[in-house]
Amino acid sequence: MAYKSDIRDKLERKLLGELKHLLWSYNVAEIKKLPEELIIEKYLQFGNKSDWYDLRQAFDERKIKAVWKDQMLLSGRDPEKQEQIVAFFFNASNPEKYISALKKKKLNRLVARGI
Repeated sequence: MAYKSDIRDKLERKLLGELKHLLWSYNVAEIKKLPEELIIEKYLQFGNKSDWYDLRQAFDERKIKAVWKDQMLLSGRDPEKQEQIVAFFFNASNPEKYISALKKKKLNRLVARGI
């Protein structure tokens, strides 16, 4: 089995190589190391289940879930993909209901803070 850092490096190389178009707002030539949160977010958004298995091996699952909740939950992007992510990482039997409950909870917190 590959070490976590090896899998992380593989994911990063793939992002900086064949998937560099996903980093359109960055000067890829100047990047020394991508932040973990960025790697996770890009593979959640644009990866497939094979990539998600690599994410699971490379990063703590709590971190993956946190990135999804912070960066993608309220984005409204690709509801079908969101449901696939929730089913895969959160083991939710009803992803649509789970997402709806999390959105409501997060929005209530934002409103309570006046944001």
